[in-house]
Amino acid sequence: MTRLLFVKSGAYELGEIIGQGAYGCVFKSRNVATNETVAIKKMSMLRTRDGLPTSVIREAALLKRVGKVDSDNLIKLKEVFSEQPSVDRQNIYFIFEYVERDLERYLKMHSPLDINQIRNFTQQLLTAVSVLHSHSIFHRDIKPQNILVTNTGILKLADFGLAREYHEHKVFTTVVVTMWYRAPEILLSSPYCTSADMWSVGCILGEMALGRPLFAAKSESRQLRRIIVLMGLPNEDEWPQDSPISREAFEDYAQPIITLERLIRFQDSCAFDLLR
Repeated sequence: MTRLLFVKSGAYELGEIIGQGAYGCVFKSRNVATNETVAIKKMSMLRTRDGLPTSVIREAALLKRVGKVDSDNLIKLKEVFSEQPSVDRQNIYFIFEYVERDLERYLKMHSPLDINQIRNFTQQLLTAVSVLHSHSIFHRDIKPQNILVTNTGILKLADFGLAREYHEHKVFTTVVVTMWYRAPEILLSSPYCTSADMWSVGCILGEMALGRPLFAAKSESRQLRRIIVLMGLPNEDEWPQDSPISREAFEDYAQPIITLERLIRFQDSCAFDLLR
């Protein structure tokens, strides 16, 4: 049976589930009046005495801010709608423009990409991150699953569930970012800032060229080891003094076993300089 969702802008027909996680699920949907295809993210949660969780309110506020930014490389939020099906439960619906696939799926179909496409996608991703940072927004979870690709090859950065507003000189300590795309300072349990977004971009650039994740491990210690094996061990004055992880534990990997230059043979020196 088709389910209809009625919001201020009209009615939407909820179709197949195209994404699912701890937050809830995403439906491919259709605007009944205009026949426009959209993506609707549904979050269902218990209400507390204080109302909705702070994380949901923060995400909605950030998405509205992002929606006002004029950029083709950021996902557009069309509307936010709330309903209360019972006394103790609340449903929140985020209505987005629909994009056909994410970068993870795209890479599985087309990997490895040629240098022109890598250059194009990287430029679009850097544009998205630059626009966010210029508006004091730190994404904190850049990965292929959160980058959407349209049929015309436009990249759109999405999923702002972990994003935060920041101010100059502010640093973060909470562990975020999917592990394979996590910056060394986060793995070392040190304060970090917007440079962590740029590390994630570099990991994705390497993945597009290599045809597989650049740093893939099953634990944080192995993840850090993989980075050091490829990039080399930072010297003592570069190692965070406040890190609970000892530099000595990685001294056996002081000299890279295989260099980045040997692993990824770019035909574009600028792209390689950016990756490095």
